[in-house]
Amino acid sequence: MTLPEDLQPGLVRVSVTKSLKPEGPGFESEPLAFVLQPVLNSDPQYRSTIDPRNGNAIKVLIVNPRPAPLTPPRAEILLNSIVSGDEPSLAYSSSRLLAFRIPELPLGPFSDRTAPVPAPLRAAFLVHAGITLSDLAEWTPLRAEADYRDFKIADHEGGFYLLRTSSGPWGVYFCLADGDLPGAMAFQLPDLPSGNYRVRYRTNGVESPVYSSAGQPRPPRVIVP
Repeated sequence: MTLPEDLQPGLVRVSVTKSLKPEGPGFESEPLAFVLQPVLNSDPQYRSTIDPRNGNAIKVLIVNPRPAPLTPPRAEILLNSIVSGDEPSLAYSSSRLLAFRIPELPLGPFSDRTAPVPAPLRAAFLVHAGITLSDLAEWTPLRAEADYRDFKIADHEGGFYLLRTSSGPWGVYFCLADGDLPGAMAFQLPDLPSGNYRVRYRTNGVESPVYSSAGQPRPPRVIVP
């Protein structure tokens, strides 16, 4: 079966149902559980950038997990340094995701064209993240369906954001470049020793594979200069 696009990583219950007639009750199997594991779509990227909340210089790691998170999750990045051969050694982690939630945000109706950022969204950026969008800030619908919405927000002062929801709170992700959209997540990193690191992504108690999987030439890695 093809899993729903918005099914999030973690422990998932599954059962099989069968209806005898379209209008009548059917049969349902006992529920079982499986673990949906996230996967990093590509090698992470290490960057130096400016925190749009306060203007401070920070180091970040950009990852692109699948399935893509809907609203900012409780997530963590784990980095294991590779000191000799292919063996990981010391581990570092960060849970400082550059993202924030907007509990309620009335924004409809939606169009398929770029438009100035509406006042409620400007206010939400300021209240929930302390970010003042520029007068030239625009937003573009990437997908606007009944229960799944995706928008790109361009600040035209170096800031790109992804606004996403699925029948719940809105989530805003800090995207550091236009090419990071639509599924990138940026984690602020502590000061790390230079080296080669193997990268894992953890959410809902489940980690991405640390070794190569089908269609992946090698485990996700990043070089910290």
